[in-house]
Amino acid sequence: MFSRLKVASKLLIGYGSILLLVACVSALGFAAVVRGRAALDDVANFKTAEALEQRLEKRVLEARMHFWIALESNDPKHWIKSTEGFAVASDWVADLQTNTIESARAQEVQKMADLVAKYRKLANRLRFAQAQDGSLDADKTKAGAAEATGVEDSMTALGAQLATEF
Repeated sequence: MFSRLKVASKLLIGYGSILLLVACVSALGFAAVVRGRAALDDVANFKTAEALEQRLEKRVLEARMHFWIALESNDPKHWIKSTEGFAVASDWVADLQTNTIESARAQEVQKMADLVAKYRKLANRLRFAQAQDGSLDADKTKAGAAEATGVEDSMTALGAQLATEF
């Protein structure tokens, strides 16, 4: 079949097939680069979310520490630090929510946001009660400690789950 073709036709068919092969390999390479870029963007998002989640947990832990010290000592400085810590944690959990893409993980982050808000309200409520009365009585302290412990247990479990997922 090729023996009846002229040299120019043979060269055109040969180089044309090589050119077609190069174009196919280039298209596959470009597709791999695009997929690689998307994968790197996903990794960057996960790492950003992981860092945010770790900073959030650290800030919540600090705020909880100041809350417990303030609850025991009725020291206004620790109430202020606890309030500030929960305010920063609320901002960071909002950042984490905007950075989280997957819906299942976003629901878990929303649960964490709700727990941070609940703990923040508890701390503010006890701080207000302490400011009104001058000190907290044993019943308010015991009730606040029990509620805080329940929220902390939920936060710890959810934080461990989020850390594993991110």
